[in-house]
Parts: sequence; structure tokens; C-alpha cells
Amino acid sequence: MINMKKVLITGGTGALGKKLLEVLSSKNQYDIYFTFNNSKKEAKVLSEKYHAHSIHVAGSDISRVFKNFDIVINAAGLGAFSGLTHSVNDELMRKAFEVNLMLPFKLSKLVLPYMMKKNWGRIINISSILGLIGGEYTVSYNTTKFALNGLTKTMAKEYAKYNITCNSICPAAIGGEGMAIDAVKFYSKNVKEYKEGIKAYEQSAPIGRMANLSEIVNVILFFMSEESSYINGVCLPVDGGKLA
Repeated sequence: MINMKKVLITGGTGALGKKLLEVLSSKNQYDIYFTFNNSKKEAKVLSEKYHAHSIHVAGSDISRVFKNFDIVINAAGLGAFSGLTHSVNDELMRKAFEVNLMLPFKLSKLVLPYMMKKNWGRIINISSILGLIGGEYTVSYNTTKFALNGLTKTMAKEYAKYNITCNSICPAAIGGEGMAIDAVKFYSKNVKEYKEGIKAYEQSAPIGRMANLSEIVNVILFFMSEESSYINGVCLPVDGGKLA
């Protein structure tokens, strides 16, 4: 009999969340739950399609989430391409901290005692290469992703003795999504300039293209597995060599 592990995916209605639902549901070895914020109708469709359970979470309010999860994948994220730091309003920064840091922090607090009791667990945080390097016009995203990586490393050290690993995945732009695309939109004045900007960004990675969702999901699957049991506290760039 297969030992079904309970998995929680935050941001289940986002592009990465939906891809995770698709892939994990096909394996028939996980009891899958996912969170959503505003997309109630879409969440219902996804629940039925992938036989997963949806949980409404607004901001970092986790009052509807229960604690007995074996694996947590923090894929919810909030990014905004804005002005220079001095022009960014406090509310934008607060919202970014709430979703990008406080939500993973609160969920980790919730599930860690259960994982400790079972002497096994996986926490996987979806960060960004902008949690490893500075950027321009991205202060709320940069700051919160750096903080998320700090949370990852701290928990990795604190809970390793309980066979709980915590790792971050730090992608560059994923197939037309992410902060890099927002940056191109921010700078572009017309369609031609936008297309040229996309091409330039793709060429800036040694591999010559952006990642696709499956390539990020494959890293997540590895971090979920027993084969990754000695990998802990890693903030892994998945960027085609961009930061090499």
C-alpha cells in the first residue's frame, strides 16, 4: 500500500501552482491541498480536475489551514515592478512582506511540530534570483525574497535533526512570467521595443532562453524526494547559468 503524503501548495491558481497540481496528481501518491486568494471559481475547477482540496487564504491569514502536512511548497508570491526605493509606498512593501515572507513563516510554524513528531518533512520555498542579487525598481520583491532565503537557511539548521529539510528554488524568468518580463514591460515604450527587450533578456542567459515550468517542477520534485535527504539549506539558482 502506498504511503500517501499530504502536500500543501500555496498559490495553487498561479502558473507554477497549476503545473504542480497537474504533475503531482498524475503520480497517485500524494493527498494534495492548495491555497487560493481571489480565484474562487478557478480553484473549484482545479479541485475537480486534479482531485485536490482548495483552501482560501487571504494574505497571510492561515486560519483555515490545518497542521498535518508532510510537504509544504510555498509557491505564492507577490511582485511589483515599481520606482526607485524612495518612491515606493509603505503599503506595497507591507503586502509583499505579507505574501512573500509572513505566509511561508506562518505555515512553517504551523506544520513544523507535526513534521518533528513524524521525524520527516520537506519545506520548499519558491524564491527568485532576485533573492540572491540586487535589482533596480524591485525593492519590495528583492527584499522579501532575500528574507525568504534567510528563513530557509535558518529553518534548515534548526530542524535538520528531525529529518526535515528546507530549501529554496531561485528561478529567473519562467516562460513569459516573472519579474524579468515585468521589467521589460516597465522599460518598453512600444511593441517593437518590448519584443527586442524579451529577446535581449533571453540572450542574457548563457543557455539562451527562459525556463519552462516543467524545469522548475522537476527541481521541486527532487527536493520533495528521499533522494534529496542530504541537501538542506540550499538556495538554488535555476537560471540557465545567468548567475554563473
